[in-house]
Amino acid sequence: MHGINDWSALLFDIGTIALMLAVLVACFIVYRRLEAVRQSQRELGELVERLERAGTSAQAAIENLCGQASHIGERLEGHIATGRGLKDELTAIVQSGTALAERLEILLTERRREVVDQLRMDRPETDADSEDNIPSTDRDPAPAQARIALLDALKEAR
Repeated sequence: MHGINDWSALLFDIGTIALMLAVLVACFIVYRRLEAVRQSQRELGELVERLERAGTSAQAAIENLCGQASHIGERLEGHIATGRGLKDELTAIVQSGTALAERLEILLTERRREVVDQLRMDRPETDADSEDNIPSTDRDPAPAQARIALLDALKEAR
């Protein structure tokens, strides 16, 4: 009976060896998967670190842009205020110019009437003469005098 025990012990040892090999293969597979998980964990840590640096850099860039936008906004407000002041000045100048033009027009109209009346008084009116038909400089020096009087009126209006 000694032979059967040897065979059963041998079979038991072979079974134990087979189970140990199976456990060894399973451990090797688990080790490889754990190594892959560790590598992924390191890569994830590096990714988180790069994201943190990118976030910090983006925050600094945003703060810089906000500062520049604020500075540009202040300059723009200054330009707008200057533009508004210039607009007000130009409005006053235009109003003054308009008033001056109206006064000049009134003075010129009055002076023209005076010159025309003076010319009529200096020379008797004929049938051919009218307000639109004032004598030419070839026939009479009175229009030249009228022009001089008109220029004097313009100088006076200044």
